[in-house]
Amino acid sequence: MTKISVTSALICDEVRREVSGKLILIGVYTGGIVATQPLPLVIKLVVYIAGFAQPGDHVFDFRLMPPTGRKPIVEGTGKLVIGAEHLDSQGRAGYGLPLQLPILRFEREGIHNVQVRINGTRWRTVVESDVTVAHDAAAP
Repeated sequence: MTKISVTSALICDEVRREVSGKLILIGVYTGGIVATQPLPLVIKLVVYIAGFAQPGDHVFDFRLMPPTGRKPIVEGTGKLVIGAEHLDSQGRAGYGLPLQLPILRFEREGIHNVQVRINGTRWRTVVESDVTVAHDAAAP
């Protein structure tokens, strides 16, 4: 089995690609997701995952788990194909994988986890975000 690692992950509003091929991450959430109105919060998000992988086909399963940890809010599967060009001295290539999530509906405050499972391995939390309501938004 080819090796793949996740070295970082973050949540943002949008990812765009420049003409040069570089990615622009817009609206990066660093301290959690703060709702400015009472819940439910309806929002569109992207989870950006980066790391290194050896050449080959890699299957990414992902899910967004609510604070209860029971049923995922959203889940999906994708495929990442790493070619043999542009390998580093360890025989691997860097990758950046933007996962565009469907429109989400957050029903409650608390820590929400983004988990991935790569090539059938165990689930691993790659980023978490505390969904909260701003103090001035909680009152009707």
